Amino acid sequence: MNIIRICILALILPFAAACSDDDSETKTPKDPVLELGEDSKPLSELDPDETCQATRQFMEDALSLEETQRAYCLFYGMAFSADQTGCEAFVADCVAQPADASELADSCDYNFENCAATIGDLESCENAKLAMMEALARTLSCADMEAGRPAILDLPESCDRISQCQVGATGCVVDTDCDEGYVCDMEACVPAT
Repeated sequence: MNIIRICILALILPFAAACSDDDSETKTPKDPVLELGEDSKPLSELDPDETCQATRQFMEDALSLEETQRAYCLFYGMAFSADQTGCEAFVADCVAQPADASELADSCDYNFENCAATIGDLESCENAKLAMMEALARTLSCADMEAGRPAILDLPESCDRISQCQVGATGCVVDTDCDEGYVCDMEACVPAT
């Protein structure tokens, strides 16, 4: 079960926010949109720490910790299960594992210095990730994998550009594509937990 927990935390880290005092309630959808500045400007004009806080808050405002955990469990269940039954078993085991909010607090590791992405790329990517997370948390189920991969799971090209703006990023498909101390998370190398 620890491998599942590690996988979940590895996925949650780049997107989830530090939990609030009451994460047990389902948050009401507010149709949030991340806006960090002028879309055409380079990310190097933003402070990485402030940007991290803003993206964390953006996700926290939209999804509870439990919804975030369910979204990642379902994502992995769909990705690594052969059929609906296997997916459902994976998701049930996965959501039974407690998410450790203290590990989520240090989840961003941006490096904007040599990053070619723009503020608009980051906004587009984070908005698409939120739409995907909301669908995984609230509307999709393992039954949806029988009809093929739901289109909402395909992130825009802006996310590829953002993945190159993380410390240790090289773009990846599997963990061995990443630098030492990093793991592959949805095509981005992120710090291993």
